[in-house]
Amino acid sequence: MKLLVVSWQPLHPVNSGYRRRVTALYGELSKHLEVRVVAPGDSRDQPLVNPIPSPSTWRGFLPKGKLWETFSPAFRDAVAEQAVVWKPDIVLAEGLWSVSAARYAARQVNASFGITIQNIESESAKGVYPFPFPQFLKSYEKKVYGQANWLVAITKEEARIVRALVGDNENPILVVPNGATPLDSTPSADRIARLRSQWDLKERDRVVLFTGRLDYPPNRKGLEWFSNEVFPMLQGKHDGVRWIAIGEPVPESPIEPFEFVGFVDDLDAACATATLAISPIRHGSGTSIKVLDLLARGVPIVATPESVRGLGNGVEQVAKIAEAPGEFSESIQAFMSDSNPTENRGHESRRWVEDYYLWSRIAHDFHISLKSLTP
Repeated sequence: MKLLVVSWQPLHPVNSGYRRRVTALYGELSKHLEVRVVAPGDSRDQPLVNPIPSPSTWRGFLPKGKLWETFSPAFRDAVAEQAVVWKPDIVLAEGLWSVSAARYAARQVNASFGITIQNIESESAKGVYPFPFPQFLKSYEKKVYGQANWLVAITKEEARIVRALVGDNENPILVVPNGATPLDSTPSADRIARLRSQWDLKERDRVVLFTGRLDYPPNRKGLEWFSNEVFPMLQGKHDGVRWIAIGEPVPESPIEPFEFVGFVDDLDAACATATLAISPIRHGSGTSIKVLDLLARGVPIVATPESVRGLGNGVEQVAKIAEAPGEFSESIQAFMSDSNPTENRGHESRRWVEDYYLWSRIAHDFHISLKSLTP
């Protein structure tokens, strides 16, 4: 069986949940079947990826601000050329914005066509974009998803939402959750010291960590909510706390109390440096890969219910879930009062991820589901 996956983003650097899912999931899936990923622009160091280098003229006015090349005829034709030569059995659009090129390629080779719903965009737009944009997205999603032979949802809840959205269409909806890669080994003291030096941390400083793309509106909105609603309750209560936000692009305007350090290629060392992590996301859909990455590395985390959406299996046993500003603040203070929160919580969270959310396990189950879709 051959699977052709179409990404709407370049896959270098791997600095977002989308890119981590594509590179990790299909890297593991390639151990079970033949996989080829096509992506616009730079995807160096990704052995499964065939980059299609063509300058985009479509940026700036499409949804999400920059959709790279995937709506352009040049990208569509280049993907179709690869499909005709390689002859995949299945073509999968990895996200709504990959559909145009993936659907065209599938038609050229009479392949089964699927769409991964990375986010239900109309749900993500609520509370972020004004009316009627969310309703426009909902109509567009209904039309596009109804054209696929099958769909992939990230959570069971989203599968139910999509089933209601597409109405009478009874094509299969697979549930393929997000996952995490386990920590291979504890980062060396030199790696940790190097990162602490880059961040100018003093010996007694404690780090509260946030990770995420900062041009993704729910991330930005979450940080602003924390700054305005939660942080005032924490001011002056804990000395020597550094609030480090990892992610690109660095915002032009400051958001108190965060220090924006940009992309960090050594996430393991960053997690080893952290006393605590926070995920104050209050909008969006899907399951946060960054939460799973942090838990897999044993970092205690305070998260909103939206941040752990779709994570069952007792996630509340390994992450502190807090919704209201006061509850969020109190949870942070409780961790700060713990003499060693990482040691006390880290083993449980790592074991939990290994039991339920390793990419290798998810890819194995996905392979079984894919086999059921082809003769």
